[in-house]
Amino acid sequence: EEYVKAGAALAVGILTSGVRNEADPALALLSEHAEGDSHIMKVAACTGLGIAYAGSAREDVMEVLVPVVESSEGGADGFMEVALAGLALGMVYVGKCDDMAGGTIVQRLMEATDEELDHSHARYLCLGLALLFLGQMEKADAMIEALRTIEHKISKFAVLVLESCAYAGSGNVLKVQEMLHQCTEHLMEDAEHQMAAVLGVGLITMGESVG
Repeated sequence: EEYVKAGAALAVGILTSGVRNEADPALALLSEHAEGDSHIMKVAACTGLGIAYAGSAREDVMEVLVPVVESSEGGADGFMEVALAGLALGMVYVGKCDDMAGGTIVQRLMEATDEELDHSHARYLCLGLALLFLGQMEKADAMIEALRTIEHKISKFAVLVLESCAYAGSGNVLKVQEMLHQCTEHLMEDAEHQMAAVLGVGLITMGESVG
């Protein structure tokens, strides 16, 4: 039963979250499924790897996830795998501004078809990229410029998610004003980026008692 196996794979990732073990059970058990052919197992394995190795910046985990992010096969299911592998990559290299991880995700966003970017899971790819720059402020500037070149409405969403993560907890007044400005536009369609802006205001001013 594929869903039972997938649940077990995800559970392995959750159980080994923050646990450092020389035998690396999570990597041993999940990497073969992340590279396999079963869609549901791939999704669970990639997510499990992200949870198990969050913040570890492990190169061997990146080597498993990058080929999944770069994949362009499998239609909507395939893109779901791409997006969740991208999110896992962001979790593993959170706040590290890693060029390889960031370059892989942004390149995949640039190469994605409009149909893929219209998919709700494309947002996970944007979040994965943003997590790489969590709290790193202006270090995200070059990546923001790269995202602005994408000719799809998700470009705005991706930029705001990236800025929100990069300036999270900083209390940066100018960034808050920019986010509020995005929220004041009364758009009837293509307004997904306003959701990111609302969350951005909360993230940037988080814990800031005066503002």
